[in-house]
Parts: sequence; structure tokens; C-alpha cells
Amino acid sequence: MWILLPLMTIPVSAAGEGTSTLLVVSLDDRPGRRLQAPAVDVDLPGVGVRAMADDGSRIGDRADDGIWMWAGTVPAGETRTLRLLDGDRQLAALDLAIPAGDRAFFAYKLLADGSVVPDPAARPIERVGDVIPTSGDIVGAASAMGGGARAAEEGTRGGDRPVGDDEVRVRLFLDDRAVQRVHDPIVVVPDQGRGPVHLADDGRVAGDTPDDGIYVGDLVVQRTQYLRFEVADGDDPLGELTVFLPSTGQAEVRMRSTEGEPGIELAVEPTAQGANEGPASGGGSASVVVVDRLAHVVWVGVALFAIAFAWLRSVLWKAWTDEVRPVLAKLDRWLDAQAAADAGRGGGEPGDGT
Repeated sequence: MWILLPLMTIPVSAAGEGTSTLLVVSLDDRPGRRLQAPAVDVDLPGVGVRAMADDGSRIGDRADDGIWMWAGTVPAGETRTLRLLDGDRQLAALDLAIPAGDRAFFAYKLLADGSVVPDPAARPIERVGDVIPTSGDIVGAASAMGGGARAAEEGTRGGDRPVGDDEVRVRLFLDDRAVQRVHDPIVVVPDQGRGPVHLADDGRVAGDTPDDGIYVGDLVVQRTQYLRFEVADGDDPLGELTVFLPSTGQAEVRMRSTEGEPGIELAVEPTAQGANEGPASGGGSASVVVVDRLAHVVWVGVALFAIAFAWLRSVLWKAWTDEVRPVLAKLDRWLDAQAAADAGRGGGEPGDGT
């Protein structure tokens, strides 16, 4: 069954007109994950059927997240028919008007009934579709790309590159231990076009303890006094926060999930980290656990001190009422009796001249 879909193009970068465009197509299979062998079929000589991937090999894709991606070079300024396939089964037929520019991003979503619709929630990422280098020279590749590409790489590689003088590396923590409502937390900085950055709890980020309920991720942003960012759990928005950013090369932002709306809140004010500190010393989720335990010990100490003080007060009050105050009362009566006796003796003495 042929399903003709309306065109939905997310312009990513229009660096100038050219004879070819990098066509990027994504297909969101969450949460069902029913696709077995998704592919695209482009009506171009030499292209044909091409498999879609979900291995994190391209910018904008996170490995095994249920969002499949294909990218290929096609002539610009033309309308082409692209079929979305799953093995031998056709999912949809798309008439795509390829815009002039260096790339175009078409995002779609597979619904529960098997139909395919445009995905307006997909966020444009600079340099989306470019191949992520697999060599060790990540720094050189990142510097040649835009800020969005750097943020995308940092979301999968832990932000292991130096930051510029006008940038700040922000380590993000999301504590979901109490509520346990998130599964795929994502952070986006819309004002700077940074993200999405996926927060992970699998130990990939240095210092993170796997499966402890605290999601961690790194994000490099332009230096600013106030940073506004949005947090979502997959496709479900959790809320947005605006925080004061310390004027250092590294900072930590700690959040926690909530049961109501919005679904997140700031746990503590952002803290500055030393410029020479690496990812491990920047504090992972293990350091959050240590801080929480220290706070617990402090509160227990305060509670024990209050109980001890109340007990000591009751003991002192009982000693005062049962022992000290009766003695003082007897002493007061004895002094009054002595004063009365002295006054009586003074009135019986003979007067002068007798």
C-alpha cells in the first residue's frame, strides 16, 4: 500500500547553493521497536535500496535508541520519490523536494498502526548526517564542525575535548532515584542550538556509577551568565531550567526529577569546577552519592543533638524542681526566721537613762 506523505523538511545548514545535497532521513521506531531491516529506496541511478542504521555512526544518531537514519548525496533542487521499507515490506512513499544547500533533514515517525507521519518534534542538529570519525582524532574533527556537531559528539563520547576560552563545559546530573520516571533523558540548549545531549546511566561517562538512577552527560556551551536549557524524556518534555553559570571553564548542574509538573527541578545551585580538572575529578554520580550520604549523616547528627539536648534539659529541670528548689525554699524560710528572731531580741533591750 502506497502512503503519500506531505513534505516536511528541517533545514539544517544552507551554506550556499550547490549541485548536490546531503539528504538525511530519520525514522523513529520508538517505543514499539518493530522494525527489523529498515531501508530507503531512492529513485536515482546508482542509489537504489540503502539500509538505514541505528549504530551511532552519524551525527544526530544515538546507537540503539530506536531512531534509524540514512544519509546520502543526491542532486539538489529536484523532487525525488523515496520509499521507506522494512525488509520487503513498504512503509511509505515520500515525494521529497530536495532544497538547494549542503544538506536537508527529513524526519518521520512510525505509529502504532503502522503508518508513517512527519515528526515535528525532531530537532535540527548542525552537521546532522555527517559521519562521526572513528579514529582517535576526535578533537580535530570536532573543531572542523559546528557547535551542534560538537554537542552531539559529546553526548556519545563524554565531551572529551578541550574547551575554548569562550566556552564552558557543563556536566549535567539528573537524579531519578526517588521518582524513577525517566528512561531516555535529553537536554537541549535552544538559545545556542546545542544538543540534543543524551544523559546516560551506563557508566560510559567517567565517574558515573552504572544503573544507580543518576543520569550524567557533558555539554559544551558558549560562555554566558544565564543558561537556559530544556529537558525531555524521549519525546515527553519534562520542563526547562534557567541557571546562573559560574565564570569558569567547567561547571556542574544538578537536577532531580519530580512527580508533578514540571517534571524536573534544580537540586542545588550550579557549582564551578577547576579549569584543570578532568572528567573524573569533575564529579560523577558516585560523588553525588557521597554528598548525599554526608548530608544524611549531618541531618542524623543534628537530630541526635536535638534529642540529647531535650533529654539534658528534662534531667536538669527535674533536678531543679525535686532537689535544688526545695533546699532553696528551706534556706529562704530559715533566713526569714532568723531575721524575725533578731528583730524580736532588738525590741526587748532597755532604753537609755534607766
